[in-house]
Amino acid sequence: MKKSFPLLIVFSLVFLNILQIASQAELIKSDWKLEEPEKPAVSALELETRTARIKALESKKKAEQEEIQKTKEEIQGKRKDFMKCLKEKGVILYSKENCPECKEQKAYFGDDFKDLEYIDCDKSRVTCPLNGINTYPTWYLGSRLGIKRKGVKDLPTLAKLTGCPW
Repeated sequence: MKKSFPLLIVFSLVFLNILQIASQAELIKSDWKLEEPEKPAVSALELETRTARIKALESKKKAEQEEIQKTKEEIQGKRKDFMKCLKEKGVILYSKENCPECKEQKAYFGDDFKDLEYIDCDKSRVTCPLNGINTYPTWYLGSRLGIKRKGVKDLPTLAKLTGCPW
């Protein structure tokens, strides 16, 4: 019993030291916590100025969105007329579905791509080689012109090549 008593005292002292260290660690941790600084009161004039700025920015944003919408509608109208002209002239796009350049070319037309005369050379394996098409995309610029142009063409360039107004 005499041997166990000093051992019990040692364990008790160690346990007390551990508790003391833990409580000191909590104190240090709590000192590290930053309190949120108090926000200064906003004057009525400053609040009114901020509100006016917000309204002005909202008004400007609305005007810009209306301008963007107007421009989109204008471009869509031009593109529809352009597509009609391309169709009248017999312009054909030879392309493939998995071709990155062909996807880029299609993107120029957006939703109006469906109105374009288009031949998918993955599906028409005979038509494309018979017409001498081996590079994609390739533009056939119509029966009147009888010219082929290879590569991606933006709409203004395509307009110059075909004589269609853009």
